[in-house]
Amino acid sequence: MLSFHSIASHQHKAVGRLVSQAIRRKSAIPGRGAKNSAEKTPSQTQSVPIAQCALAAGLGIATVSASAALVESATASSVPAFDPKGQRFDAQSFTGRFSRMLLACDPRLLLYTANQVRDARELIGNW
Repeated sequence: MLSFHSIASHQHKAVGRLVSQAIRRKSAIPGRGAKNSAEKTPSQTQSVPIAQCALAAGLGIATVSASAALVESATASSVPAFDPKGQRFDAQSFTGRFSRMLLACDPRLLLYTANQVRDARELIGNW
């Protein structure tokens, strides 16, 4: 099983590779060298790379979702008894704070319907 530190290290390296590739591509774009007064600005000559932006956003969402799923499965066996006023993770440790925020920011939460959210609130309210 992977540790949180190895996951974060792997993601950090992957992001570093993507950034360095983007910098190399940007430096290869004509008109990005020394500026002269006759040269047009990049905003006049280039458009926004929609496909690349959409790909980056999709990869970001997939990374956060996969990380949240990994945290969920890795911590499932050590979950304390449910307490609606308590916390699932230890806020005194980095791993606990990181896990809590990762699950709170999980994009899969957007897929729940209004009825599922209402049912969950009622379940907690009746606890």
